Amino acid sequence: MKDTTLVLLCAMTLAACSGAGTPPPESAHESSDARALPGNAAVQTRLGPLPAPPIAWSTPVASISTDQFGSLCPYLVTNVHLEASTVTCPDGSAGEVAAYECNPDHMAASARSLPCTISLGEIVACRLAMVEHPCDGGPLGENLDECQAFDACTCTGSRTATATP
Repeated sequence: MKDTTLVLLCAMTLAACSGAGTPPPESAHESSDARALPGNAAVQTRLGPLPAPPIAWSTPVASISTDQFGSLCPYLVTNVHLEASTVTCPDGSAGEVAAYECNPDHMAASARSLPCTISLGEIVACRLAMVEHPCDGGPLGENLDECQAFDACTCTGSRTATATP
């Protein structure tokens, strides 16, 4: 299985748990248009309050150019939790959300290596859900409705801790 260190296009590696809630969206932008939101109801609910990104949520990540990923980085830094964090879950287990550094070249290469089609919105929604529910989402978010598309794309057959939304 290819190393899909994409998600969030890259970023978003999450081991089992993590702390820190989702930061509030930028207020200078309009909210995402619900009619243009991809994915299931959980993905649409998660993306709805966010300001519109510079690239449509429904855009397949494999079709996003390196330059477009470059324009996406400031949006991700402002609106998506990219910092690392570590927490102790109620059951005593420890988990970590890996930091994500926006690197347009890496993002584009990772996106093109995915074995299926997944949208930018589905990846962002999964990352946000994993950050908000660090102890009950599963190591790769497989227990979260927002991560269904990501899980199906990257984890079919076998799960690896290297997959990252």
